[in-house]
Amino acid sequence: MSFPFRIDSFSAQVLAFSCVFCIGIFFACCVRCIFHSKKSHSKTKRFSSACVFLTFAAIFYTILIFYSESLLWVTDFERKNPGYYEILGVVFALGFLISLFWKVALPVFLALYVSLALFTNYILTTTFGEQKNIIPIHVEADSSAKSINLLSCRLPDTLVLPVKRNWFCVSDPFPKSDLEITKNPLVEFYTNSVLLKNISSPESFSIPATTFYPALYSAHINFVNGTLDCQITLDL
Repeated sequence: MSFPFRIDSFSAQVLAFSCVFCIGIFFACCVRCIFHSKKSHSKTKRFSSACVFLTFAAIFYTILIFYSESLLWVTDFERKNPGYYEILGVVFALGFLISLFWKVALPVFLALYVSLALFTNYILTTTFGEQKNIIPIHVEADSSAKSINLLSCRLPDTLVLPVKRNWFCVSDPFPKSDLEITKNPLVEFYTNSVLLKNISSPESFSIPATTFYPALYSAHINFVNGTLDCQITLDL
């Protein structure tokens, strides 16, 4: 039995991380209930919270079973994403710590999360340039350019950030930024080892021939199931 509607990999990771995050909160609530609270009212409240988050975790887990068609979806995801257990461990620790120290940890986590999302979007925009779905191509009679070469990149599914998932650019020249911030060792590692980890080789798309020059074409860029698609049409 398969899930009634398709969930892409990014959505699956959101569900998986939400499940493990809720489990972390559940254990933190249990710890506080057992070791820290002596008031029966507080224990009851924390026990109820633990049950609520355990219920959420069970719901997320059930959905993931339908998605991966396996009870052991963690193993399935590990095959596609090496180091997946370490990532889940970090998510579990975040849920645990945020539940124990929510007055400090929650605002700090939200601030860091938003900052990382904005910083990631800035780095990608700086690296790939402005993303346009339609690229004009001007070809002269003596031009040797009979095709357009594109690079594309899909962000890792485990990078659960609210940023654009698919990026592309004309491969020559690759508009990678020369700004000093991108030359910082930590930023360079993040850019090359995480963001550009799945960058493709140059893909060539032929420009249709015409009987007259100069000619103006339009390259219509799209992503189909995460794969770059380019349709080139003659405009003038």
